[in-house]
Amino acid sequence: MNETIDREKKIAEIRNWCEIIHTGRVMTRAKRWIRFLLSELDREREESRKLREERDKLIEVLRWYADKTNYVQEVHHLRHGTLIGPAEAIYYDEGQRARDILHEIGANVE
Repeated sequence: MNETIDREKKIAEIRNWCEIIHTGRVMTRAKRWIRFLLSELDREREESRKLREERDKLIEVLRWYADKTNYVQEVHHLRHGTLIGPAEAIYYDEGQRARDILHEIGANVE
């Protein structure tokens, strides 16, 4: 919240100074504003990149849970190696894939 207020105040200050005649003092301030705006742009781009990565990971895990082939897999008897019937891959996963992805993106896992 404080960052937003500081940023909004800085933007308002920049707009006010744009109305003033270009003097040496104004040009010095303009250089500072440009550096500020470029740093804000870099910060926003980094935040956007992180959000895209998180989005991609969430889509990956949702696709895995949405894929019907993950709900049925062949299970073989451990001693005899014979097919004993289908079992749910999701059942054996017990939500671990989702917990892993949530952990990777820094979300709380309960």
